[in-house]
Amino acid sequence: MHFGRILEGMWDGQITAQSTAEPHALCSLIQSFLPVPSICLTRSDAPLDEISVFAADCHIAPDLPLADVLAEELDLFVDERSLVFVLPEALTRRGGANAVPTSAVGRALAQAAVLISERGWRDSSDEIAAVQSLADRCNSLAVTDLPRRLGLDIPTFRKAFARELQALFGWSILAPARGRITAATAGPSAALSAQVGAARISRRTLGVKTMPIVRLT
Repeated sequence: MHFGRILEGMWDGQITAQSTAEPHALCSLIQSFLPVPSICLTRSDAPLDEISVFAADCHIAPDLPLADVLAEELDLFVDERSLVFVLPEALTRRGGANAVPTSAVGRALAQAAVLISERGWRDSSDEIAAVQSLADRCNSLAVTDLPRRLGLDIPTFRKAFARELQALFGWSILAPARGRITAATAGPSAALSAQVGAARISRRTLGVKTMPIVRLT
């Protein structure tokens, strides 16, 4: 989903707030993973495999952060150091028959990890270390009951998470080892650091005028 369409979706009623009293299991899984606050919105016309992630401090227009839009349009008050997930409405319907797409969840959580790390929302000045820490959280989350309640395939979930991180960073920051996600290297070399820096600049340059998550291809 294009970042600029969020406001339009709120105006036409396609994007609405999820109930906080009885959150869907997918929202519970997302919130269990994240070390920062998050909220879930739903979008009525979203494909089943499209889960969008945005930072609440991203600006839809000059001096108009997403957090302010949520407060004005949906009466949702969130800290700017929060993440906003837009889920397909069909996935969150009570008693619905639609299965939660495993790969889409893995990709969305990887995108969330990148947003958190590049904004410095973790207690780490090292973006790589922050992402690796979040990957460890992903690994821990995978062995809880939440993914199974959603019917997620754990190997597919982990693989989608790792592949999305590789796509966003431009190199393999993580690799499967002995059935778990771990750091592929003890630390980046000077050349690797330069490559990571270039990937970071590319993400930010491409995302400034559209949305904060851009897949490098």
